[in-house]
Amino acid sequence: MERFLYRLSVSPHKSSFFLKGGLMLMVWDPQSHRATIDIDLLAKTSNKIENLENIITDICTFDVSPDGIHFSTNSLKIREAQLDTDYHGLSASFTAQLFSAILPMRIDFGFSDAIFPKPSTVEYPVLLDFPKPRLKGYTPQTLIAEKFESIVRLGLANTRMKDFYDIWLVTQQFPLDQTELFTIIEKVLKRRDTDIEDIPKAFTEAFYNNSSKVEKWRSFLKGISHEYIPLEKVIIDLKQQFEGLLIKV
Repeated sequence: MERFLYRLSVSPHKSSFFLKGGLMLMVWDPQSHRATIDIDLLAKTSNKIENLENIITDICTFDVSPDGIHFSTNSLKIREAQLDTDYHGLSASFTAQLFSAILPMRIDFGFSDAIFPKPSTVEYPVLLDFPKPRLKGYTPQTLIAEKFESIVRLGLANTRMKDFYDIWLVTQQFPLDQTELFTIIEKVLKRRDTDIEDIPKAFTEAFYNNSSKVEKWRSFLKGISHEYIPLEKVIIDLKQQFEGLLIKV
């Protein structure tokens, strides 16, 4: 994954893509429990499948110093995909080869979101002793805002435990200005045409005391090798974090 990102970072296409999702958690905290096996990117380019096929092929075949990785564009498949929001993005799958090992690659592309405030260039951490990818990435504020919008929109039907964890983690890592954060959340809610209630259903006892949700939360934490934290505690922490926004609404 990191070698594909490196090829992207030195290619002519680097300014058209922004790191997002679990990739940014790794940027902000390389020791993060919430590792990701997929690449999530915001794309500022045409969402035509043929265009994306050409770009991915360019990146995979871009000339870099030998690193032992070969990306197979013959295996490239791109399809429409339902991403974190109600709009459809594109999902690309192909394979990489490291010596005799065949490694599956998947990249999810979103197209219609915006990043607030202005994105900055970040270094993606690497395990191998090769140059680090340098790309523009999501801000903590936008990551929080998009995941907050998903939590509000999905309500009691939400099974995306990673969103609660990610927001909870990032709000602990960064001393964010609440006025700025709430303004960005309002922008994202408006862009996605999502109405917010006085208290989002996912912030109520009906959610965090639901045995099915608690079990999904427990399984999620086990999957990322994280010590157990009660779902109730995390949601009450988030409710307090966003109290000023909810009062304003």
